[in-house]
Amino acid sequence: MQEIGFHSYPITVEIRSAHDPHVLFGEMTRGRFVLDNSASGQIAAGSVLLIFGILMLLMASYKTYRFCIKYTCREYFQQRRM
Repeated sequence: MQEIGFHSYPITVEIRSAHDPHVLFGEMTRGRFVLDNSASGQIAAGSVLLIFGILMLLMASYKTYRFCIKYTCREYFQQRRM
């Protein structure tokens, strides 16, 4: 029997398949988990993500506006028309 020299430390064991995307990505990037280190590549990726984020924010704002007009403010607009 072997004695372990530490006690009351939380230990998490995670078993992954060799076909797991996280494991495959780690093998492809040699354990760095970074796709592109160049400044121009990071600026391009950041720009695309920023545009995508702004687009999603605009769509969510429009849907919220339409929901408020259709359901929340319906009575207000009906009373205003009369």
